Amino acid sequence: MLARITSSRHGETELVTAAGELDLASAATFRQALREATTAGGAGSRVVVDLGDVELLDSVSLGMLLGARRRVLERNGLLRIVADTPGVLRTFELTGTTDLFELVRTLDEALDG
Repeated sequence: MLARITSSRHGETELVTAAGELDLASAATFRQALREATTAGGAGSRVVVDLGDVELLDSVSLGMLLGARRRVLERNGLLRIVADTPGVLRTFELTGTTDLFELVRTLDEALDG
């Protein structure tokens, strides 16, 4: 399934929503959305990446999330990732990156606080 990637703003939070397969075919679009979201706000910015409808998260896309994390942390911001599908959670687990991200199960949880 082709990826669908959208960006929006919810109050002070930049939101990137993805669905489908995040792989090499969607890399350029996903990279651009993450870059815009992580550079839009100033210090202390909040970014949420909603992967709730993502079926596949490949290593290229995971690398992009790591880059987004670095950019957000450099600005003393917050990055939350919505991830509740077994395949996506397994990618984080297998790569040992689970503890590097604030993973939450729902978009409501990500947008709270």
